[in-house]
Amino acid sequence: MTFDDFWTIYPHHAARSIRVMAKSKWDAITSYGLAAKMRDGEGNIMVVDLKGTPEDIVKGAKAYAMSLDDRQYAQGAQVWLNRGRWMDFNDMDELAAKYDRIHAHKA
Repeated sequence: MTFDDFWTIYPHHAARSIRVMAKSKWDAITSYGLAAKMRDGEGNIMVVDLKGTPEDIVKGAKAYAMSLDDRQYAQGAQVWLNRGRWMDFNDMDELAAKYDRIHAHKA
């Protein structure tokens, strides 16, 4: 899996997703990791080391694409990566498989 695979699958909205920024996040996360600042439930800032495999991120992107009602409301790809959102889907395998079934005829 490559960044181009991710970019093709990710339900980006052109105005919100900047390819070069998303690519830099992808490169960091899939190689040495990305230290990202996030807020916990109480508003405290914490630093999280995000690291993921290309396969898991692409699978998460498929699951995210299937969970959206409207691509217009998709989070920017660079933000989605920076927040580690590929890890948010408990049913990632099922949603990714559904994505593959729906998009199989386009390959």
